[in-house]
Amino acid sequence: MKDEIILNAIEQCVEIIKIEGIARLRAQGHEVTGRGIKSFQTKVEKLGIEFSGIGFGEQYLMAQETGIKKQNYRISPQLILNLTEWVKDRGIKGFMKNGNPYTDEEMAGRIAFNAKYITGMHS
Repeated sequence: MKDEIILNAIEQCVEIIKIEGIARLRAQGHEVTGRGIKSFQTKVEKLGIEFSGIGFGEQYLMAQETGIKKQNYRISPQLILNLTEWVKDRGIKGFMKNGNPYTDEEMAGRIAFNAKYITGMHS
């Protein structure tokens, strides 16, 4: 009985955190496709005599919420894949000096390279 009350209280707290987190992401404009927000889930469980409550979703959600510190910024294949989706979702287009358009992947690479020199990049 006591464990059920505690579990229920933690579930309510984690749900409030989820609702608040989603509201913050929306307020910051991070809802172009809704994929990240839809992926956000919570889980509460009892582990022995302890209780655990977690939230999880698409890997880029935390970076969208907090930004990326310059010292933690690494250009990687995963970053380019994530940025390519970001570029496609927003319809971002760029053009070379000769007037030819960059592919989405090329735009993602340019964004990744240029963002490397920004302190505290935010998504």
